[in-house]
Amino acid sequence: MDYSIIQYPALPSAYTALKPGRRIDMVVMHSTGGVKTGDLWTLTGRDRRHLVSIHYYITKLGEIYQLVQDKDISWHAGISFWQGENDVNRFSIGIELENLNNGVDPYPQAQQDAVLWLVRNKVQQYKIPRSRLVRHAQVALPPGRKSDPRGFPWETFVGKVYADIQPGPPPPPSSPPPASTVLRTALIDASYRRVRHVYHPDWALHQFAVKERIGPPLLPLFRFKAEGRDWVAEVYGMDALCSPVGNWNDIRRLSQLPDGELKHNFRNEVYRVLGASYHSDWAFHQYADRNPIGVPLSESFRLTLGSGETYTAQIFSLDTLISPYGQWDVIFPLSNLLDAPDLEPRDAELRDTMLNRQYQRIGAKYHPEWAMHQAANKLGLGAPLSHQEQIEMGVQDYVAQSYGRDVAYSPVGDWGVVKLLNDLNVA
Repeated sequence: MDYSIIQYPALPSAYTALKPGRRIDMVVMHSTGGVKTGDLWTLTGRDRRHLVSIHYYITKLGEIYQLVQDKDISWHAGISFWQGENDVNRFSIGIELENLNNGVDPYPQAQQDAVLWLVRNKVQQYKIPRSRLVRHAQVALPPGRKSDPRGFPWETFVGKVYADIQPGPPPPPSSPPPASTVLRTALIDASYRRVRHVYHPDWALHQFAVKERIGPPLLPLFRFKAEGRDWVAEVYGMDALCSPVGNWNDIRRLSQLPDGELKHNFRNEVYRVLGASYHSDWAFHQYADRNPIGVPLSESFRLTLGSGETYTAQIFSLDTLISPYGQWDVIFPLSNLLDAPDLEPRDAELRDTMLNRQYQRIGAKYHPEWAMHQAANKLGLGAPLSHQEQIEMGVQDYVAQSYGRDVAYSPVGDWGVVKLLNDLNVA
């Protein structure tokens, strides 16, 4: 039986468009954890909270939808590794099955017949060896991050796919990724997940952010208008990035933009999405324009010390600006107090009060006796962006916390050891 393939294109912003001839030598099978209506909405890039896509989607009724063309890269596998290579999106076709992925929801025969027909065709079309027809659970990093397609009769299915098909060449030697690579990808993935975003290693924006080491993300992707066109943007601890829609490799940094409409609109939008307002005549914001202190994390606020002295301050991702109340032209950053070897009691109180406000902003508490908080101050990591979160790795788990400049992490139980994501080797 032959099947008709229903064309249901994903939005251009939900996949990487390429010219024909892309290398394809792998098929990755998924199940959605949802039902058709919501699945198609999400997998075509219309759910801005979850930017994912897929080449093919097969319903329980056996309908086959094509959302992304084979020649293009869909964003289906995320952080992944197989047979010595990472980012399997680059050379694989992704196929999603409508299923709740709870191990109980059935895969009806009509659905199994349709996926068998499709996969057999793709295996023969691209000469895919048996070792490179895989489940998402097999390739996702860190191991155990994904379970799909849970409950699917895998071994029986693979046997039917390769019945009467000549075996391909033997697979290349398989070696697991280095532990540092697994940890690095887990920390990156967690930093995006904390802000309800998804890390896509094949996105130009994400590749740029990781390569340039501009800190953890603060927000999901958003859009704005400037110079008569639409732009997509992301905000990181050290800078904000934008690209014209459809021209993903044209990446601009807010800190390096010349004065003009693009900088004006982008800067205003960055302040807005972060809950602040930009005022070109404010001394704090003029200082922020001239100095690399990151992006605003709060509006300006007033604080009073025990002595009765009052200050105005504003938290930025890499530093916090402070002025004696009413003396707007007198500005000093919190980092000056952190770097000073000996402080007068008043300055020490101001320093500790501001550090507490930085952690209170995220609903946490500053612990000067904690090694991670001490390291953040000593290394100048900037303001905390997240609570501490446990990263489960199996043999050794870690606790991680995002700061403006980097992600700090410690092995669970060995709290005196604090390391940084940017110091992990790139594999």
